[in-house]
Amino acid sequence: WTKSPGANYGFYGGQVQYNLVNDPAKKYAASARLSFVSLYGPKDVDFTVYGLDLMASKTYSVWSDRISMSPYASVSTYLARSHEKSAVVELEDENMLGAQASVGAVTQISFARIAVEYNLARINTLSFKLGVNF
Repeated sequence: WTKSPGANYGFYGGQVQYNLVNDPAKKYAASARLSFVSLYGPKDVDFTVYGLDLMASKTYSVWSDRISMSPYASVSTYLARSHEKSAVVELEDENMLGAQASVGAVTQISFARIAVEYNLARINTLSFKLGVNF
């Protein structure tokens, strides 16, 4: 849930995730996620986005338990739906379907995580991430 102070709109949403495969011995995992986000506030429009994500990863020990590498791949799709309810204008309902795939790897060095990810979509992106694991 989120709302900008002073704005007449906000968003709410939710997600459910399910671990399809979790094999600690082989260090392999796969999961799925269903999600939605919906607009609230304006009485003249409905807007909702539904999503489905699938992800798989495998962890390799590089040096003892202190350094590991986890390559991963994911596929995501979404459906965005809008419906105008105003008497002032007459707009068509819109349904937009989209998809993307990504490949990446996370390196865990002691408590630090370094990641690189490439997204394959209409506009391809490359991202780098740095994190700390407590």
